[in-house]
Amino acid sequence: MKALIHVGEKSQWNIAVGNTKNLKVIHPNANVIIVVNSVAVRIFETPSDELTEQLKILHDLNAVVKLCKNALNSNNIDEDNLPEFTEVVPAGIAEIVERQNEGYAYVSP
Repeated sequence: MKALIHVGEKSQWNIAVGNTKNLKVIHPNANVIIVVNSVAVRIFETPSDELTEQLKILHDLNAVVKLCKNALNSNNIDEDNLPEFTEVVPAGIAEIVERQNEGYAYVSP
């Protein structure tokens, strides 16, 4: 089972984290990728302790968090200051389409 969770708004982040946890309870071997783009990348600008803990939990669940480089650049967020357990991809939209073509189910919380 493969799921791609798209977070394009800051308000979707906590829901995406909850969705991932819930899916992993029922399907522990599910491959989960969370793609964060648009204004949602702003939550990574100054990572809170809560965000850092969420990223650690997602990492421990083998979920991957991918941030859109275009969105980071548009929001003047320096890649060097991003929290641990995140990965930067060239374009969020390309990542989403590529993964869907690989059979990932698209989820937008």
